[in-house]
Amino acid sequence: MPLLQRGRRLVVPGGAVLGLAQDDIVGLVAPGTAPAEAPQAKVTAIRGADAELESPLDLPKSPEFLDSPEAGVPGLRAIPVRTAVRRYLAFDGDGPLSRALRSALPGSVGLAVAGPVAPPFATVRTSEDTVVVVDPAGLAFRPPVPDDPDRCGHLLALLEDLARGERLRALPGAGGAAHLDADVEAVFERRRHGGPPRPLRSGDRLSDGDAYHVQVVNHAPERLFVWLLDVGLSGRTALVTDDEPSGCLLAPARRAHRPGPGVWNSGWIDVYWPSDVPYEGPRPETLTLLIGNRETDLSSLASPDAGGRARPRSLPAGLEAVATEVLGGVRDSVRPGGGFRYTVLRCDTEVVPRHPGG
Repeated sequence: MPLLQRGRRLVVPGGAVLGLAQDDIVGLVAPGTAPAEAPQAKVTAIRGADAELESPLDLPKSPEFLDSPEAGVPGLRAIPVRTAVRRYLAFDGDGPLSRALRSALPGSVGLAVAGPVAPPFATVRTSEDTVVVVDPAGLAFRPPVPDDPDRCGHLLALLEDLARGERLRALPGAGGAAHLDADVEAVFERRRHGGPPRPLRSGDRLSDGDAYHVQVVNHAPERLFVWLLDVGLSGRTALVTDDEPSGCLLAPARRAHRPGPGVWNSGWIDVYWPSDVPYEGPRPETLTLLIGNRETDLSSLASPDAGGRARPRSLPAGLEAVATEVLGGVRDSVRPGGGFRYTVLRCDTEVVPRHPGG
């Protein structure tokens, strides 16, 4: 997760969108530093959509520093260590792999065992010599794997990735100071077999091989930023706008030389059935538009294997070297503009195999 420096505070911009809540713990990791060795900081408050951290750095106390513009923290990133936002698992059957997974769950950032008031989003089912993870409808997320405890790390990574997608599917609209009252509209369209576009609405079904398109229209006089995320039928999350992880510019309306609204288009995006997902459905596919008031790096919402991006520029190993560079004035300037505010526009669909039972 990205970090900013505001006065004597470290801030994760958009932290509430990225899954942070008050009293969560993050590690502050610099290039060349192992996450286990990173100093930790508590989220002391959520202001708007931003997460403020207690800072372990010895920040200067001069008035000039306290009044300095907001700045990026080059090379330093926050990683979640302990969070209150959880997704819950059920276990059906017992075996070496499920026992290993149960033992590993306390160290997981976003997973826990389901209880009476915490329904599961997935069930780990053991049958004879195999283990499979199924959704609430009983469909397997992936093919079964051998009941081997050495596969615990692989299965845990899959479940954490699926939990990331489920959290995004349920992401509520911003409230209070985080809410962006933006005069925007979104148009979702679908196209089958290269045919003419048709409206795409929540509840509609797509087929393997269809395509969708999203257009956002800005009727407001201020510029905004757009992120399009797709929680696919595989459960993985893709940042469709990964070429602009900090947001695609949505131009303002009613400029003197352009009296019409600002428009952003996604282009046509193919819907396909991944080879590692059993070919049976229907399965949910959620298109989430985030509209924000400022550029913010939301790339950590995407699955690790759903598209890469450049790493932060290299710096000397260790937090002290990063702190020296930050506090010495070598900082990435960021346009001040208050906290991150946003609104969510979503289209919940299902994808079915092109040939039922195929």
